[in-house]
Amino acid sequence: MSRKQLCWTLGFVVVVMVCGGGCMSVHFLPQEQVELAAIGVDELTLARLNGEADPPEDGPQPHRLEGRLVVVHAWSLEQRDRFGWWGMAQLNPSRRSIATLSALPGVEYAWQVELADYFADQEQDRREQARLAGLEYEPNQSPINLPETLRAIAHDQDADLVLFVTSGTSARDFDAGLVIAQVLTLGLAPTVVINADATMTAVLLDAETGYAYAITQTEGDGFEMSSGWTRESNKRDQARVAVAEAFDQVVDRLEAAWPQMQASYRGNQP
Repeated sequence: MSRKQLCWTLGFVVVVMVCGGGCMSVHFLPQEQVELAAIGVDELTLARLNGEADPPEDGPQPHRLEGRLVVVHAWSLEQRDRFGWWGMAQLNPSRRSIATLSALPGVEYAWQVELADYFADQEQDRREQARLAGLEYEPNQSPINLPETLRAIAHDQDADLVLFVTSGTSARDFDAGLVIAQVLTLGLAPTVVINADATMTAVLLDAETGYAYAITQTEGDGFEMSSGWTRESNKRDQARVAVAEAFDQVVDRLEAAWPQMQASYRGNQP
């Protein structure tokens, strides 16, 4: 290799390393939480959950706090066009959280549903139906009725309770090593610091009436040393770690409050 070719090669490597290999990976997509009003949790409901107001007589009514439970995870409905994109941080519950939910007295853990995947499956079904009918497929652009969607998911899972969790994420990266170190290792050395954060709001709902039994907010974080080539995918991975950590805290709080909550609603008839 000539000196000129070597200079061009090193120059190219430096540019790519400084850019962090962004052109080689899908860009991390931060997400925002769903507004609670979208699932029927208004100011009066929040006041009731905080012990500051009595439940209205004409509002949703509770049943017994028992039965099958489905976890539904979502992010902002304004990001609907990006539902299902792998760059978003989906919820991967830990085995401990699943075991804890399954062990709650009177509760059978049903399943965890990613709302993004649910909508994607619905669109795929409509696409297939149009194909079989010989019709041109038109994407569904109608507004999302989230309470109706949650009831449909609960019906599909034969669930009595819905633990709706919505998360917001962010991730940052900075180079902790010298550019020359990245050049010498072709960007494979772990010289990039990745920090991710997640905030989560969880609401336990009656699957039939939409009555809100409890609400809590938690946070999680993730940390990793990354190479320049994989910084974007590692942002996503650590955002998922942060979301899972926030969910672990939700489950811990639910477990601690469960006996008192169940006693409060034991007299309600299904």
